[in-house]
Amino acid sequence: MDPENQVELEPLALGPVTIVAAAGVALLLLEAGRYGYHRDELYFLACAKRLAWGFVDQPPLTPAIARISQAVAPGSLVALRVIPALIYGSLVILAALSARELGSGRTGQIGASVCAAAAPGLLLAGHLLSTTTPDLLVWAIVTFLSIRLLRTKDVRLWLAIGLAIGIGLENKWSIGFLVIGLLIGLLLTPQRRSLLTPWFAGGVLVALVLWAPNLWWQYQHGWPQIALFRSLGANSHDVGSTIAWIPFQFLITGPVGAAVWVAGLYRLLRQPEARTYRAIGLAYVVLAVVLAIAAGDKQYYVAGLYVPLWGAGGRPLEGWLARHRTGLARPIALVGLALTTVFLLPAALPVLPESSLASVKGLNPELAEQVGWPDLVAQVAGAWRSIPDAERADAAIFTSNYGEAGAIDRFGPSLGLPNAYSGHNNYWWWGPPPATTQSLVAVGFDDRASLESMFGIVRRVGTITNPWNVENQERGLPIWIVSDPKQSWQDLWSHVRHYD
Repeated sequence: MDPENQVELEPLALGPVTIVAAAGVALLLLEAGRYGYHRDELYFLACAKRLAWGFVDQPPLTPAIARISQAVAPGSLVALRVIPALIYGSLVILAALSARELGSGRTGQIGASVCAAAAPGLLLAGHLLSTTTPDLLVWAIVTFLSIRLLRTKDVRLWLAIGLAIGIGLENKWSIGFLVIGLLIGLLLTPQRRSLLTPWFAGGVLVALVLWAPNLWWQYQHGWPQIALFRSLGANSHDVGSTIAWIPFQFLITGPVGAAVWVAGLYRLLRQPEARTYRAIGLAYVVLAVVLAIAAGDKQYYVAGLYVPLWGAGGRPLEGWLARHRTGLARPIALVGLALTTVFLLPAALPVLPESSLASVKGLNPELAEQVGWPDLVAQVAGAWRSIPDAERADAAIFTSNYGEAGAIDRFGPSLGLPNAYSGHNNYWWWGPPPATTQSLVAVGFDDRASLESMFGIVRRVGTITNPWNVENQERGLPIWIVSDPKQSWQDLWSHVRHYD
């Protein structure tokens, strides 16, 4: 056993770390009700009403979280965002736990937790319900357990790692990237011997058993998630996205937090005292290179690895603070952390009024996707009421994407609207309108020729707007009334499916 592994761990700085995590969670809950639902959250609510072992674009865990939140407080946006906020708090604590496992004392643990708490990427993930939020937690848990396994050589931990991976696979398949990265890291280091145990095989089996229901659903439906990956992959790798990938990492973690994780990465890769954990650093390097090239527009894919890297940076941070007990270095670092956190906060959380988003285009597109949905539904309701009563009995609402459909399903009933239909992702699998449908309110389609190829009558009746003129995916798109379908709905439905 390495001498480092024989050193007793420092006590956990539980009090200060809990305060840091609780402060961040409190901030998220205070901001949870501002703006409105994100388009993905509206989609998850729709999926939650139709829970299954799989969907086109994700396994069932995140929709299940939406189902639980709505069971507790139906129709509550704040309730929908409580679990993401608690996951964020868990990430803050896991950063401190990782720092402790990697030899940090009280100061390093607190420093790692502060870096995690102040990271814009983690704040954004904690604000919204998305598949990314539980995914970050799974990445952090798997790497923490891996670090503990490498330190203690307790190979029974492979079962716990397999359990975490299996749960992660029921949320988002991207946990597979971490698995591949860690395996490469282990195979490139002497720690590869930790794989040569029945416990590793047991962990693999646990993960596969937990993943099996989702795989069966995918098989039964023709592997739509793989078709989705192909569609996304066609637009995910270009030179511009690859070049921008690294700067985005510093935005995800914040500049001061970046200094700590870079120090942690250097420690794992180059410092002899941390050689036991080199596989974690190698996993980051491998995934950073591969994902920057192959999925440059998915900059957040490795965000879960910053939790253990902050943990690895806790010890260098302690050393730096010890060397700068006097002078201006400490105050400058603290002021820098405070200023950069405040400066970047509007890019992560809805702290600015909605009206300001129109004048700060590009601040964060995810913020713009949280405004205007009730207004969109009200405009659709106006179009719906313009259909003569006699025709409305054989009418339906058809949208170009799941955000619009989810908004109509969420806000439409109070305005007398039926549920929406869409060819986008899993909405397509929920089926077409009734065979007797003759008229549609078609929402968000910007290609008139495509509608005219399917319907004999196409009439534009409106344009989607929002009160703040915020530029998002819906603003400026048309609202149509179409009728006289040229084919049966069974034939039409085979042409409208699209995955992205």
